[in-house]
Amino acid sequence: MGFIIFSIVFVALIPVVLFFILKPMFRERKISNGIRNQDALSQNYLFKTNYSKQEFLNRIEISNITDLMDYTFDNNTMIIIFSKYNAKIPYTVTIKELENGCYIRLTKNGFIGDRSNIPYYINEFMIKKFDAELLPYEEYKNIVT
Repeated sequence: MGFIIFSIVFVALIPVVLFFILKPMFRERKISNGIRNQDALSQNYLFKTNYSKQEFLNRIEISNITDLMDYTFDNNTMIIIFSKYNAKIPYTVTIKELENGCYIRLTKNGFIGDRSNIPYYINEFMIKKFDAELLPYEEYKNIVT
């Protein structure tokens, strides 16, 4: 009897678990609109924003309740640590200033296999916080360094 109840509960939980795993993935695909702005292992992300470097830094230093993810930013090391659902992933922020904005590269620090859905929220975070444009990775990978 206990095994039957366990089996029913387990089967009932599968759709809930899949929803929380797959929802961010599908949302990220919709937001990216077919633009692949990261490398194959999602270790590097490329963006363009119309903010100057200083405006970008001023904006990133102030977290907001409406931000998609919690984060901390260290201006000295240029490391942003994203947190969501008790997971944390650090990224190094590289900024290349342009005449009318700047290019942004986020480079993941740490293990390639970190288990978290944070990478599925990065594009949306950058779009909402910085009005960022996703840059096709293969086209810009050597420009935004």
